[in-house]
Amino acid sequence: MAVARITPTFLTDSRGRRTHAILSYEEWELLNARPVQPDAFDLATIARLEKDLVHHPEDFQETPVRNPIRKARLNAGIRQEDLATALKVSQPALSKMEREGHQPRPANLDRALAAIQSLRT
Repeated sequence: MAVARITPTFLTDSRGRRTHAILSYEEWELLNARPVQPDAFDLATIARLEKDLVHHPEDFQETPVRNPIRKARLNAGIRQEDLATALKVSQPALSKMEREGHQPRPANLDRALAAIQSLRT
C-alpha cells in the first residue's frame, strides 16, 4: 500500500517562524484517520448484551408507539419526508408532531391521517 505524501503550505509570522500549516481536506483526513479497534471493555460489553438478549429478550422489546400520526405512518410504510411533503410542512415540523407525548390538535390529526390514507393508495 502506497503511503500518501502530505506537503503542507506554511504561514509565517513577521519573524519568519512557521505559525500555521495549510492542508487540503483530503490530506487532513489522512492525518486524522485511525482505525477503531474495540478494546477489552467494548468486547465484554458486547458479550454481556448478547448474553442478556438471549436469556432476557423481554428487556429488549421495542417501546410501543403511542403517537397516532407516527403509528399510522409507520403502519402504512410511509417515509417522514413523503408525509411532510403531502402535508406541506417541513420534515422537522412533522418530526415534532410525531414526538412521544405530543398531542396533535384534532385538525392536524385529521389532516395527517387523510394524507397517510391518500399516500397509501
